[in-house]
Amino acid sequence: MDDSIKIRHGKKMPGVSSHFDHTLGCSVMGQQVLNLGYSCEHGFVPLDSEIFISDVKVQGLHEKFKDGRSIAGKRYLQALQLTKPKMAKGMMARAIRGGINADFLLADAWFGTKPMLRSAEELSLTAIVRMKKSKLKYRITSHKNGNEVIQDLDLKALYKQARRAMLPHEIPGLLSP
Repeated sequence: MDDSIKIRHGKKMPGVSSHFDHTLGCSVMGQQVLNLGYSCEHGFVPLDSEIFISDVKVQGLHEKFKDGRSIAGKRYLQALQLTKPKMAKGMMARAIRGGINADFLLADAWFGTKPMLRSAEELSLTAIVRMKKSKLKYRITSHKNGNEVIQDLDLKALYKQARRAMLPHEIPGLLSP
């Protein structure tokens, strides 16, 4: 899963809105495209994409769809009404219903949010996301002496705990000093 911003110019261009582009470090007018693909050892196959229209500086349609029940009309309404996590969950669910057999969701740090992780879990997918360097807490469940222990750790504490758990003799090819 990934998203990208397509910069679009023109005062009369319908379906564009303001988006913050992290690569440029500023807000731009355009369309944000959410993409879902299947990746394996043989390559990458795009499966689904959605256009996300934010609620900032939205440029609406010049004229309504002749039939709002058409696929274009429905997708435009979804682009306006749904959040990116809801769009992403719908895309993943469609792929699974369509016969895509996936075990994992691979995504960048933006998708490492509670709603996205919850959506992946509800669809029986294991989320592999880059973790954010923020004050976001990650809930870790472990078992000690037969009891379940739940901890809420930020990224720094989680990394520290993981490093402590991996003793040098447990890492293949690493010799202790």
